[in-house]
Formats: sequence, C-alpha cells, structure tokens
Amino acid sequence: MTTNSRSHPKRQGASSHRLRWVDRAAIMTLVLLLLTAFTTPSAFASSLDQGGRYNATFGSATNNLISTAAEMNSASPSSGSCVIISILLAGATNQVETGLPRCNGISVDGTCPSGQIFVETSYGSGFKCNPHGSFALGSYYSIGVARPATGNWVGQVSHVNYAGIVGGWPSSVYSRTWGEWTSTGGHTCSGWGASGIFSGWTYRSNAGSTQSFTNNNTTVAAGCWTVGTLNGGAYSVSH
Repeated sequence: MTTNSRSHPKRQGASSHRLRWVDRAAIMTLVLLLLTAFTTPSAFASSLDQGGRYNATFGSATNNLISTAAEMNSASPSSGSCVIISILLAGATNQVETGLPRCNGISVDGTCPSGQIFVETSYGSGFKCNPHGSFALGSYYSIGVARPATGNWVGQVSHVNYAGIVGGWPSSVYSRTWGEWTSTGGHTCSGWGASGIFSGWTYRSNAGSTQSFTNNNTTVAAGCWTVGTLNGGAYSVSH
C-alpha cells in the first residue's frame, strides 16, 4: 500500500450580535469536524515500511488470477499504526490490494477496521478501501487479485470477486506479496511487530494452467522486515 493522507460578517446594528453567535456555532461545528478527522485518522498518513517478494512483470491480458493462502501469525502494531499481510497488483497508476490488517487506533483509509480482510483500490486519485469479513490470527485465508474481464482487475477473498478497477491498466503489470507497517507518525523499526506466511503463491493463465511463483522472484523493500526463503512459492515475513 501507498501513503495517503488528509471571513466574518461585519457588525451591523442590532442584528450583529445574533450574527456573531451564528458564526460561532458554525465555527464550532467546523472545529469539531476537524478534531474528529484528526482523532480518528486513516492509515497511510505519513510512514510506510514493506518487505516481501515480487514477480517479474507479466502480460495483464494473458493471466487472470494471482492468489495465495495468507496467514497472519502475530501482530502488535504501535499506537497510530497498522501491520498488514497482503497481496498487490499494480501497473501505471492503478493498484489493487487484498490484505489482512491489525491496527491500533486507526483504520485503513478510514473505512477498513482492524481484523477485517480488505480490498483497496487506487487509480491515481486516492485510495478506497472496503472490508470483507473478519479473520483470526494463525489461520490461512485465500486472498488474491483476479481479472474476470478484459481490462478489469478486482480484489478476491475466498474465491469471491469484489471491487476493482476497470480500464487504465498497462500491457504489463506486476504483483507482490509482503508484510506492511503503516503509520500516521514518523518512520521507525521499533515499537511494533508482525509475522505472516504466504503459502502456494500462484498465478493462472487464461488457458487455465496454474503456475507457482518460484522463478524470477526477488526480495523487495525489505526495510524493517525479514523475508524468508522462497520454497515452492511459499515464504514468510516477520519483524
């Protein structure tokens, strides 16, 4: 995932006192709205750290599914942060991500709470996130990104397609599975922890053949994360 955030009338005669109180009420309402926005922030306001593996780019028109069985084993996000185990597909300004988040005092994009599998989309004009069912630590969940129609990639949870992006995809896209830490504060490798496993990370061609991501895999953006050895498409991430 990528970081994203967040004149007085003149006094006139006897009516001016009333106008001042109307203004004060409006100002207080605005202040309360602003305070609410800052006290219930979205994730991804300023800091981000990701570690995992990516596959070399491939033709977006020749494959129709990238999926994995993902497990979050442990999660201890610091205050104002989330730790996430996810799978991502991206190309040009488009991005679809499906993941497992645990958060402390914030949510993902203000709409996806801690403990709910999410699908997040972005096409260059901000991020939108929707929750799709709860998950438990220590259990595997099928998450992925699917292409049910030409020019259309969607998030997938337990083999069910959800929101995605239609159009704007380039001829080549890339996929990543990784652990993420995202925070409203400054970047730090201390004060938080998480671990997870990706099992059987695969892609399926339009012809129906399923292949494991065992070749052309590279550790990406390790940062604070330790990325485990790839074994038949499966590997671990931890911090």
